[in-house]
Amino acid sequence: MNSYLILFGIFALIWLYSFFSTLTSDFKNNTNKIVWILLLIFLPITAVLYPFIGKQQTVEGTGISSSSVFTGVVGIVLFVVFGFLSYKLLYYTYDILDINPKDYFFGYGHLVGSFFAGFLIVGFFALLNILLEMSRKKMLYTVLGSVIIVVSVIGIGNNSKEQKENKKLIEKADIAWSNKNYDTAFKIYSKFTNDKIIQNNLGIMCQNGFGTEVNYQKAVEWYEKSSNQGYDWAQNNLANMYYSGLGVAQNYFKAAKLFQQAARQNNYEAQNSLGNMYYSGYGIKQDYFEAVELYEKSSNQGYHWAQTNLANMYYQGLGVEQSYKQAFSLYQKALLSNNGEAAYRLANMYISGYYVEKNLLKALDFFKKSAEIGYKAANADLAIMYYNGFIVKQDLELAYEYLKKAPQDNMYVQYYLGQMYFKGEIVEKNMNTAKKYFTESANQGYKDAVEKLKRMN
Repeated sequence: MNSYLILFGIFALIWLYSFFSTLTSDFKNNTNKIVWILLLIFLPITAVLYPFIGKQQTVEGTGISSSSVFTGVVGIVLFVVFGFLSYKLLYYTYDILDINPKDYFFGYGHLVGSFFAGFLIVGFFALLNILLEMSRKKMLYTVLGSVIIVVSVIGIGNNSKEQKENKKLIEKADIAWSNKNYDTAFKIYSKFTNDKIIQNNLGIMCQNGFGTEVNYQKAVEWYEKSSNQGYDWAQNNLANMYYSGLGVAQNYFKAAKLFQQAARQNNYEAQNSLGNMYYSGYGIKQDYFEAVELYEKSSNQGYHWAQTNLANMYYQGLGVEQSYKQAFSLYQKALLSNNGEAAYRLANMYISGYYVEKNLLKALDFFKKSAEIGYKAANADLAIMYYNGFIVKQDLELAYEYLKKAPQDNMYVQYYLGQMYFKGEIVEKNMNTAKKYFTESANQGYKDAVEKLKRMN
C-alpha cells in the first residue's frame, strides 16, 4: 500500500511540473502547446513523456499567456463534458457491456472506463500531430512510450475484468453460505485466501466443520491471518479460541488482548466478551465499572447478550446504582432478540415481585418461553414446578422430561432426579442411582440432599 502511495506521489509531482511548465513556456509551434495541454488533461499519464519530448519543443517563456489560460479552461470544460457523456454512455450500454456503471465509475479503472473512452480519439490525433514534427529518434521514443501506455491501459482493463469475475465468484460463495451450501462456499473461498474477510470465513468453516472437517488448529491459522490484517471479527473469533483453549493452549491474557483490539473497532461481540472478562477477572483485573461501560457500548448497538448482562449489573447493583426498573427494561429489549436468559430473568422478577407486580402465571409463561428458546436453566425451574404442582397441575412425566433437558450439574436437578429414582416415579426404582444423584447434589451444598443421604445410610 505504501509503495503505491509513493509511486502516485512521484507521478503527481511529474504531472504538476509538466502541466505548469506547459502553461508557462512558449513553444516553437503553438499547436504543440495546445496539444500538450490537452494531452496532460485528457491523458495524465503522458506527463512522463513531457520532460523528454515536450520540453524540447519549448523556448524560454516569461509567464502564462492568455491563450494558455484559455486553452486550459477549455480543456477542463471538455474534460468534464466528455467525462459526463462517457459516464452516461456506460448507463445506456449497460445491457451490452454487462457492467454496473456505478461500480465501474467509482471502482478500479474508472479513469480508463469512463474518461479514457471519451478522450481516446482526441489523444490519438494529438499524439499524431506531435509525431509529424519529430526526428526519427524522438519519434521512436514517443512510439515506445505510447506502447507502454497502451499496455498499461490493457493491463488495467484486464485487471478490472478479472476483479469483476472474482467479485461474482465471491458473491456466489456468499449466497451458497447463506443457503448453507457449505461445500460450494468452502471450495470458492479457498481460491481467495488473501482476503481478510474470506480468511475469517474459512476459519469459521474449519472451526464448525462447514464444508470441511472440524479442524481447530486450521481455524486458528485462518483467524490469525485475518487478525493480522486488522479484521475485528477475526480478532474476536481468535480471542474466543484462546479463551476456550480450542486449537491453542488456553490463555485468558491473550484472549483479553485480542478482545481489546476488536472492541476498539467497535465490535459489539468483543465489547460484550471483554465486559465478561472484566466482570469475572479472567485474564484481566476485575473491574465492574469497566464491565458496565463495555456492556453499554455493545448494548447500544443492539446486542442482546450485552443488554442482558447490563441488566444483570443493574439488578445486582454492580458497577452501577441498583435499579430493578432499568434491569426490567433491558431484559425486555433483549427478549425482542429471543434471548433465553432475558426471558428467564423476567420470569424470576414476576415470581419475586421486584419492580413489577407479582404474577405467577406470567412467570410460568416466561419460563416456558426461555426453555423454548433453549436456555437450559429454565428447564430446571419448570421441572420443579411440575414435580411439586407449583402454579401448574402436578405432572411427573413432564417434570422428568424437563429434568433431562436441564443442566445436569445443577444441584436441584440432581436432587429431583435422585428423588424419582428413590421413589420409582416414572423411572424404575434404583437406590444406587438415587444415591449417586443425592451425593452429587450434596457435594454442592444442597441441604435436602445431605439429609436424604443421612437417612439412606
